[in-house]
Amino acid sequence: MPLHDDHHSSARPNALASAAVPSDALPLSTVARAWVGTASELRAGRRATGGVRRCEMRLLPPYAESVFDESAITAVRDFMAERDWGQFHSPASLARSIAIEAGELLECFQWSDHADQGKVEGELADVLTYCLLLADTLKVDPSAVVLAKLEETRLKYPIEVSRGNSERYDQRSD
Repeated sequence: MPLHDDHHSSARPNALASAAVPSDALPLSTVARAWVGTASELRAGRRATGGVRRCEMRLLPPYAESVFDESAITAVRDFMAERDWGQFHSPASLARSIAIEAGELLECFQWSDHADQGKVEGELADVLTYCLLLADTLKVDPSAVVLAKLEETRLKYPIEVSRGNSERYDQRSD
């Protein structure tokens, strides 16, 4: 997944990161950026909505980049094109397929928390494949929407009130 320097490209990066070490000391594959708004809005410290943005930089776990790697969606696109299945992939049919496959994933754990790893991986792959297809159909960058949603969730659940607490943000008695 290529990263973009906002001085050289107007495209948004797919993911954000930094750590206690300078980003140029990290291997390129471990650096990611979470963007909400344009580069100029971020430099100004604002969200697209005009609110103040608290920018937290994090290192992604090694598996995160491979989940949304461009080669995965390319392989899925090729597989579907070879079979001419794109005609069946409306956003609604893909959303239904995600729910169906999620149910099959849940079925792996129906009677026990100890499910067969191979079956879980197979069902998880089905869910992720349909999620990638839906994102592709809607022309949505999966990494960008996941990281943007994580930022929203981070604001709803600040560490100081959420650590070890499973209450919904709108149900807390702050």
